[in-house]
Amino acid sequence: MNYRRPLFLADLERDASNAITVLRRLTPDAERLLVVAYFPEPKLPWLAAAENDAPPLLDQLRQATADAAPDVELKLATELTGIADGAREANSDLVVIGHAHPAILSAAAELRKQRGLPLLYVGSTTTDQPIRNVLCVAIGSRGRAAVDAFLRDHGDPAVRVTFAAGPPFPRSGIDLIVVPRFPGPLLAANVWPAPVLVLPPLAPAVSIARPIDVPDVVEYDGVSRARLLFAAGVGRHEPIPDQEIAVVADGAVTFVEAHDGFAEIAAPATVDRVGVYRRTEGRAEQNVRICRPGSQPLVLFDSDVDLSRLAAIRDAELLAVRMRPVRSCRSIRRAMRRAGIDAAVIDASAVLDEGPALDIGDDLDAVRLARVGATMRAAGFPVAAIVHDHARTPQTIGFAAVRPHEITSAMHWSADRAPVSHSFAARVEATTATRAIAGNRIEIELDNPTARRWLLDAIAAAKRRVHLQVYMAADDDVGSQVEAALAAAAARRVVVRVVVDSLHGLEGSFGARNPLLERLRSRAGVELRLIRPIT
Repeated sequence: MNYRRPLFLADLERDASNAITVLRRLTPDAERLLVVAYFPEPKLPWLAAAENDAPPLLDQLRQATADAAPDVELKLATELTGIADGAREANSDLVVIGHAHPAILSAAAELRKQRGLPLLYVGSTTTDQPIRNVLCVAIGSRGRAAVDAFLRDHGDPAVRVTFAAGPPFPRSGIDLIVVPRFPGPLLAANVWPAPVLVLPPLAPAVSIARPIDVPDVVEYDGVSRARLLFAAGVGRHEPIPDQEIAVVADGAVTFVEAHDGFAEIAAPATVDRVGVYRRTEGRAEQNVRICRPGSQPLVLFDSDVDLSRLAAIRDAELLAVRMRPVRSCRSIRRAMRRAGIDAAVIDASAVLDEGPALDIGDDLDAVRLARVGATMRAAGFPVAAIVHDHARTPQTIGFAAVRPHEITSAMHWSADRAPVSHSFAARVEATTATRAIAGNRIEIELDNPTARRWLLDAIAAAKRRVHLQVYMAADDDVGSQVEAALAAAAARRVVVRVVVDSLHGLEGSFGARNPLLERLRSRAGVELRLIRPIT
């Protein structure tokens, strides 16, 4: 094999000697080896420990990789979020993992996606012989093309290659299995007879120019978050692949990176429209508005409401909000033109900086629309109201929430333009339309040990009541400390109420049972409620 600069993601809680043996066989001519030794955050004191206090597996890893290449670099990592930058700096051409720790497997998959690197998974297999017998799994034309490219670049006349179009596979006599696609969790769940080499994603042989769909954007702190989807599709519109996006503003072209269909763009204050196009196209594909705070009251409406009702709105500027990417902005603009409405179209997910949220039902779109209004109000937009068409009206602060049939021409729209400030307190005031009351405060702490201490101290100091809401509840060392603190508060007659998300708290949804929550529920004086259990 012609791999010269492998990157080895090692789990310091597992013996890596087996993976290193396979790595040596696969890359006998390696020039440089980058070893990233991963261990979770609770073992952070290791970084400050003396050399003789270091974990045994760290010394073992250092010794085993010492002569695997002329140039060996060993790095310790408590998290793997920036591993792509390290791979780029090291010019790595292969990712190697031994045991599939979830964080390591996720980082390796991301490296394969972002950097186009092949992935070698060793697992429990081992070999101390040169790679002589290779099994290539080639399913479909793209799979065969990926295997062909691999054999062209890394083939060796001394290697015997066997092709398989699908299972069952030979269970013996194989030194390496080559697959063209990443099998995800099956990579770790399956028992493989040999190490598995996952080939990098194959670039499309033919580039088909599919039109893109870009909503207008809301400027927040001088930056606008754009959402870029393919314009055509069935159901949800698909995000464009990660790539460079060109932004044309006032005759100047700048390039930004788009990830998962989102890109952040900036435009001079004198520009109210920008051109957007993919670098591969070389010409402007979309012309979008830059929405900035104005002086006229602003009414946000769900782009799916009855547009004819909006004609009654006077003395206010209209702004359409696409709640879900099931309609193109082009079709929404076309419908508004027919209704005589001149308004920009923005995307809710881009404003809220949220993920796909596929588990959120459309019955909550009114709540999301209210969140868009609150977010824009915090950015200085004079939001007067939102218009939705759902059964339940969301709670709003600082602006109204109405249905289309409730709009009359006699309505007077007014809104105070919230002051824009970078301070946290000012943003809370703008979002909630209230000022801080003496004796109350909000503080954000990003250091976990400090935050846990604050939580336990607050529960211990409570005299009347404790209201605790959490998303997840793990029955671990931290969870048991919180449980004990809540139980002690209840024992001294403090009213204790706990709210937990049922699905992610692993209690009550699909029959799941969480021992920690069940113990809390049985405590005298503790009231436990679950949010939206899925039965």
